[in-house]
Amino acid sequence: MTPASASSASACRPGAGEMASGAQRRGEDASAEPRRLPWKPLEDVTAALFEARHLPPEDARLVASHLVRADARGLHSHGLLRLSFYLPKLDAGSMRPVTHLTPAGGTAALPLLTAGNGVGQVVAARAMERAVAAARERGVGALLVRHSNHIGVAQLFTLQAVEAGFIGILLTNASPAMPPAGGAARLLGTNPWSVAAPRAGGDPVVVDMACTVAARGKILSARQEGRPIPEGWAVDADGRPTTDPAAALAGMVLPMAGHKGYALALAVDLLTGVLAGGGWLDDVHYPGHAQEVGNVTHLVAAIDPGRLAGPGYAERVRDAAERIKGVPRASGVDEVLLPGELEARSEREARRSGVSLAPEVVEIVERYAGAAGVTCPWRPAGGPGAPR
Repeated sequence: MTPASASSASACRPGAGEMASGAQRRGEDASAEPRRLPWKPLEDVTAALFEARHLPPEDARLVASHLVRADARGLHSHGLLRLSFYLPKLDAGSMRPVTHLTPAGGTAALPLLTAGNGVGQVVAARAMERAVAAARERGVGALLVRHSNHIGVAQLFTLQAVEAGFIGILLTNASPAMPPAGGAARLLGTNPWSVAAPRAGGDPVVVDMACTVAARGKILSARQEGRPIPEGWAVDADGRPTTDPAAALAGMVLPMAGHKGYALALAVDLLTGVLAGGGWLDDVHYPGHAQEVGNVTHLVAAIDPGRLAGPGYAERVRDAAERIKGVPRASGVDEVLLPGELEARSEREARRSGVSLAPEVVEIVERYAGAAGVTCPWRPAGGPGAPR
């Protein structure tokens, strides 16, 4: 594969808005069955698209792996669909392709870094590497990073800590999506957070949630696929409940558990942007706006449980998991699930059988590939991204 230059890819590339409305354009095709594409070729093509925009090869591979793994885990709202956000930002120059983390103050216990508007996934991965290194040395490592971008799926970075033998914690603020309790204008972000813990003999326990009823990306995914969203997720621009994802995106996502979700979102902002002197509330900008810098802040931490309470933490997590899964089931429930359990199963299936993608998302990948002169090995001859 030989990526085209960023300028030529930009000149040929369809606009992000055009790509984001594929389901509406095709109407009846929106309900087409998902396709399973092989993991490694999909990651190779995605990495080439980022290299074409001047990301160093290692960083391009990291972002590609993150996006493909998000889809593999069934988190499609933050998978390859996001190419139509990230690539236009790189083309517009509002996100820098080369990422550096630079000291900006803080303390030995909680360093403050600036990411210089680098690529969010690269920022979060490097930040977690530093947190893990600090935890390895003194039991706990934590740091703040400001002037970053949208990081995608938070749990992939807390899992990064688990894979090193630690507990992972990540909080990140986000662009305005929901109102404060009693308010009629969006001001707070979905502000997701994640905690992941190792479990002996089983998949890690992974908590990963937005402070809204649903992540904004899930509504974006529904719009892309031409399906309604559940009642209670959002209101339109006039404050009326809606199941139309387009109206929801123009309106507001609702906080989970009412005022409690609002309070949690505020707490995340206080511990990220406000604490770090980065962006908070509506100082953080939507990643789908290609011309705007993100101004996102993250709090990243790793804990070495063995240094704090001696050996056996993963076994105690296993005990807790077994007790939870062993409770009597409510009527009509086949299995009590742990947080992260379904995602882990989905990823194993994707590694065996290929990554499941909506046709509209496959089209996004193939259009960008065609514009950049990158071959999609799964595509028959003819059409954008096809082998030549």
